[in-house]
Amino acid sequence: MDVALETGVEVWAQRILASHISPDIEQIFLAVIRARQLEETLSALAAQGIPATQISSTGGYLKKKNFVLVVGVPVGRPEMAIDVLKKSTSGKVDFLQEPKMNLPATAGPGIPVHVSGATIFLMDVDYFEEILS
Repeated sequence: MDVALETGVEVWAQRILASHISPDIEQIFLAVIRARQLEETLSALAAQGIPATQISSTGGYLKKKNFVLVVGVPVGRPEMAIDVLKKSTSGKVDFLQEPKMNLPATAGPGIPVHVSGATIFLMDVDYFEEILS
């Protein structure tokens, strides 16, 4: 897994496409991660053969760019997928700017806010089929 964190997404994507192996998907994660964590997380998931699709979003009270990853979890591997997300995303302290009267929002250091590494929603999959042309 550590090797995947040091290699780009393109390398792992090419390996997966070249293998033509489609894992049996039993669950789907929706994982909301920060933009700065995207490349590392996708590389780590791809290295483990766990497919993911990214959707760009902006939200939350910090109004920062995020990504929602739709992660197909192969049979018997939900713990591995969660472990990959835990290792590739980490919490940090960000600063929320407090608006002051007649001053720009960027004046002052802001209020420190702990930002979690990822928010994960797990759903069971009743049916999965990959359509190849």
